[in-house]
Amino acid sequence: MKFNANKFRQRRIAILCANASSLRSQGPSGMINNTQKFLVGVGLQKFQGLDAEGFNLKLDNLTRQLMKQFPATARKNWGAARKVLNLFLRDALYDQHLCEQYHLHEIEPHLELPLDGNVTKELRKRDKNGELPRRFKIKALTSNTSKRYQDFANKVANRGKYPCPRVHLDLLFWRREKQ
Repeated sequence: MKFNANKFRQRRIAILCANASSLRSQGPSGMINNTQKFLVGVGLQKFQGLDAEGFNLKLDNLTRQLMKQFPATARKNWGAARKVLNLFLRDALYDQHLCEQYHLHEIEPHLELPLDGNVTKELRKRDKNGELPRRFKIKALTSNTSKRYQDFANKVANRGKYPCPRVHLDLLFWRREKQ
């Protein structure tokens, strides 16, 4: 049997993305392990050649599938499922080998910004017109609220000092040092 390094890369990314930090207070015991197993099985090749609409349909479908893998008391936590999937896809994009193998650069413009309290706080700092909700909780995140944040993230990403796809904004926001 031939060694498939990409299988192990995907497993590593799944473990790093679905962890005690990213899923803190999102569900009971077993949620992290179930999520990691699900991410290991995501067929990255199915993202090849997708346009924005196809990507969004695929992401929505995976979000629903992942929610079904959560322990019963967490199965309505759309926000946790979406956050972890967005982290996973972003990190797969950042892995040179997976990106090349599955042509993930093609979906880079469609990838969502992984949302959490810190990211949404940074987005709200830039929200001069009150477009975004004042409070944010992953457990309360819905598809509609997420879309509002993602649309606003697009605006921020395109007008900033460093124009980029929105998925990369957390590189600018993460542990931002006071200037």
